[in-house]
Amino acid sequence: MRELWHPLAELSKFNETIIMLTVPGLIDVVLISNFQIMVIIGGYETFVSRLDLDEKTMFWQVAVHVTFLVSAVAIAAIDRIMPPFPLAHAERR
Repeated sequence: MRELWHPLAELSKFNETIIMLTVPGLIDVVLISNFQIMVIIGGYETFVSRLDLDEKTMFWQVAVHVTFLVSAVAIAAIDRIMPPFPLAHAERR
């Protein structure tokens, strides 16, 4: 959402350079979103709609997938709240 809001908020300050740097970022966001939709739909058609599983097996598969989802969200949240990597520390290495 930040990728979309930033260009709209500063529309009056745009020049050719800013447009050339912003448009590929917006295209990336759209392509990644479309890819996620394709993976979700394809995964459902491949794995869920054709499975003939009992309730216990389905429960454990859903539990494992939810665990992966929660861990991915936790990793993203931790990455979001961590301070940026100090430049001075990077130069010492």
